[in-house]
Amino acid sequence: MHDRPRGKRRPKRTLKPDQPQPLRLAPPPDLSGIEPAPAFASLGLSVEAAKGAAHAGYTEPTAIQTKVIPEVVAGRDVIACSETGSGKTAAFVLPILDWLEYDAASIQTLVVVPTRELCQQVTGEFRRLGAAQPLRVAEIYGGVGYDGQRRQIAGRPQAVVGTPGRVLDLLQSKQLTFKDVRILILDEADRMLDMGFLPQVRDILRHVPRDRQTLMFSATIPEEISRFAEVTLSHPVRIQVGVRAKPPAQLIQEAVEVNSSEKGRKLLEVLQAEQGTVLVFVGTKRRADTVHQGLTRAGLRACVIHGNRDQKERDKALRGFASGQYRIMVATDVAQRGLDIKDIALVLNYDLPKSAEDYVHRVGRTGRADAVGRALSFVTIAEYSTLKDIERLTGHAFQNFIPVKSSLGNRRSLPRRRW
Repeated sequence: MHDRPRGKRRPKRTLKPDQPQPLRLAPPPDLSGIEPAPAFASLGLSVEAAKGAAHAGYTEPTAIQTKVIPEVVAGRDVIACSETGSGKTAAFVLPILDWLEYDAASIQTLVVVPTRELCQQVTGEFRRLGAAQPLRVAEIYGGVGYDGQRRQIAGRPQAVVGTPGRVLDLLQSKQLTFKDVRILILDEADRMLDMGFLPQVRDILRHVPRDRQTLMFSATIPEEISRFAEVTLSHPVRIQVGVRAKPPAQLIQEAVEVNSSEKGRKLLEVLQAEQGTVLVFVGTKRRADTVHQGLTRAGLRACVIHGNRDQKERDKALRGFASGQYRIMVATDVAQRGLDIKDIALVLNYDLPKSAEDYVHRVGRTGRADAVGRALSFVTIAEYSTLKDIERLTGHAFQNFIPVKSSLGNRRSLPRRRW
């Protein structure tokens, strides 16, 4: 572990005369008429940051924000474990925005995330909360060309949000330097472990100064992540919000038994009854395309997202779903984290995930930030054991689990569909 004393404040840095000057940006919006959010100011944030929170629509901090923000302001390393959808992104973005030196022309903050979608979400939160600041933030991820990201780097950003592979590529080609980074955030560390990214993260850490503040956020803390934290963080404050590996408390969870051949017809029944936005999770990329085609043929406004879709297709689907152009999104687990769309009425597990932990992350797309949400799972006979694993992990008993014969309704109402 590092020898930096607990609670040591980050050293202030000034722009040297020979440093390259940052690009000039349009003036930030005038927030003089905005009243700062008192609850955020009481956490140690400046009046400007509290105004930014109010401007972005924040009024009261969530539990994770209440606990994390004062520790970040104090300069301490943090390991935070909280429920999905708890508002943890703003918990680190707000104090970082307060600390950044906006006249500096070097990268001061690095956020490492596991997926492109989460990279875009975190970058968007920086820009939304930092709208009143001359903020420059670059988003660096794979699946797209390098030219646009090189232009972002040439713009002298103060913050970089990126996925491990592309960040490491640009480091090794000397197009990125993190010599002035003083705050490092590892977001969804357990997901990076699941996706095999920890070796790349370790390589990135070799390019970041040891004299830094490190924040780690994770929905769960498996043993390997705990060992990784011991050598990466210095005397961290450990914060636990909510019950570990549990869906949001206000989430309504249901399960219905179905035959595999009846899933398509049952899905159409549910979508006829549910008029809000629906996120449908399936097990494979091929299944995602098949279900999407079936919904489109049925005249429903649906989009699809999975690993074989290129970045333009994924961006179009996400924008369309967020704007209401599409009411239904069909997705593989590529969207189980990093998808931050308000007011998803229903998460539907067309196929149960392979693990109970992935169930928690899937259903966490609804019922976010204290809103009420609903999750419905289709369960085949072959998936009984997975359902029991989910019950053991979450402590939720699916008491309304409906036997297959009584769950199928009127078979004549819709045609049989083999999806």
